Amino acid sequence: AEVYERMGEPDIALKNYKTARMYNPANPDICVRLGRLYYDKGELEKSAEVLQAAVELSPDWSVPHYWLARVYERLGEGDRAKLHLRKLKELAASRVPDK
Repeated sequence: AEVYERMGEPDIALKNYKTARMYNPANPDICVRLGRLYYDKGELEKSAEVLQAAVELSPDWSVPHYWLARVYERLGEGDRAKLHLRKLKELAASRVPDK
């Protein structure tokens, strides 16, 4: 799926990520990749759904929070976007810098 995404074939990538998610539903990375593709296609409700699944699978991973903030902003749901932006800030503040 990632190869198709890089080749500029989002529809094929989407199909493959959906299949991957079916076989590995506990993988938050697959959910984020699906969410990004849905976002790019303008399918914001579907994007929010799979990104929320990523948050539930990995609540302390900042990436799905970032994308959910973008999705909710585009949907005109500012309060929900701010919730995820606050979580991003919280996660950044608690991150131990690399040495």
